[in-house]
Amino acid sequence: MMKNKQMMYVFGVMFLVLILSSCGVTSKLDRRGTVCFKNNCIDVEVATNFRDRSIGLQYRNSLGKNDGMLFVFEESAFQGFWMKETFIPLDIIWLDKSKEIVHIKRRVQPCEQEPCKIYKSPKIAKYVLEINSGYADTLGLMEGDIAVIDYE
Repeated sequence: MMKNKQMMYVFGVMFLVLILSSCGVTSKLDRRGTVCFKNNCIDVEVATNFRDRSIGLQYRNSLGKNDGMLFVFEESAFQGFWMKETFIPLDIIWLDKSKEIVHIKRRVQPCEQEPCKIYKSPKIAKYVLEINSGYADTLGLMEGDIAVIDYE
């Protein structure tokens, strides 16, 4: 009987730790920066490692008007993105190593049913920027535009 209580206690503590550690999934990333096009700068969270890139903007219910997330990859490649567990519509912007926009996917909607569609750039990219849906149009962004990227 005592052993069962101890086991229940251990499992209870483990469950609580698991729940509390998963609560951090929606927290903002510590690394911050800006991505500027012409005279317009976007405040970004910067995802530079696999874990942060994997989570991205998942589980967020909102994104500030002038905010976004910059994904920085070690190597330039055909970067694929999906909207699984992403609750807000986004514009996805791929940039090459020279920080030139090589592709924009506008008004990407959250995935409501699996399998979720994967969005890829037709050209290799080193950076991917996610911003609020429609904001790329508001800023007048087009393929060929050059970004100035600055982050910690």
